[in-house]
Amino acid sequence: MHHFSATYYSKLFRNYRQIPATAYHELMRYYEQNEAAILQLDFDEYFELLWKYSDALFETGTYRKYLLMADALITTTIEQNIRQFQQQDIFKHVLFRKAAAHYNLMEYTQAERILLELIRLYPDDVLLVRFLKKCRYYQFPAYVKICRAACIAFSFLAAAIICVQILVIRPIFEAWINTFDLAYIVTLGVAIIAVLGADFAHRLHIERTANAFVHSAKQAKLRKMNKLVISALLCSSLLVHCTSENTVRPEKVQQAVMAKIALEQQQQLQTCRKATWEKANAFVDSVLLSRAKTDTTGFYSYRPQKPIKPTILTADSTPVQPLFK
Repeated sequence: MHHFSATYYSKLFRNYRQIPATAYHELMRYYEQNEAAILQLDFDEYFELLWKYSDALFETGTYRKYLLMADALITTTIEQNIRQFQQQDIFKHVLFRKAAAHYNLMEYTQAERILLELIRLYPDDVLLVRFLKKCRYYQFPAYVKICRAACIAFSFLAAAIICVQILVIRPIFEAWINTFDLAYIVTLGVAIIAVLGADFAHRLHIERTANAFVHSAKQAKLRKMNKLVISALLCSSLLVHCTSENTVRPEKVQQAVMAKIALEQQQQLQTCRKATWEKANAFVDSVLLSRAKTDTTGFYSYRPQKPIKPTILTADSTPVQPLFK
């Protein structure tokens, strides 16, 4: 995972830092005038400039360009294994804005596709669900279009009826006035009921389908988390077996390391299982730390994001300081 830790800033980067954060047009001009030189900067400086330039494109409504830069940002973060930048989840931030760009360009299908993938990753985010419903609302099905067309037709018919009533019926055929009044009211009522009924049915369908998708996404994520917990516990039992036999089994330890990495990524999913996570983390870390003390091959070079520092006891009950300080 890439860490941003620059100790020296180039002149090009220092000049960029003098531009106010909300001067989006000036940021865009600066980046486009010095793009060739920016590509030659250190990665930390280049990535921040790319990030700010992309945000400036979005804020100024240059959505087509932003869609291109969003793809470049995502590709760069995958290649460099970057998860967060300036305390923001990069994938969530960029993909949400990419969906918003498609939405503002009236490309609702593309926006919906991105939001569905985001909801699979973040099913508890209410804003994503509301945005998905809004995108689906503007994708009108056939029955909504037919009802709206019928509403317009009946509205014109109601206007024609009232014109005939005023110009012909009232001066000449007074006995037909009540009949034409009733026809006008019925025609206008049918137009209103058609458009409101179609809109209500459309919204109800969106609400049901979106809530069902969110529920299925939550269940899928919960099942995945449970599988990771079971995998971690199984790998822990395998490590116990390796330790009891005083033998090294690299393939078993590798399974435990991979389970530990996945476990760290999923720690925030369910607070109700916090105790289970902590127990599995502590056990796997303690075994890996004890193995790393005597390893000379570099196989046990794994460093957790937030290392647990248990006191490890040797066979003669002598405390050993943790490897990672």
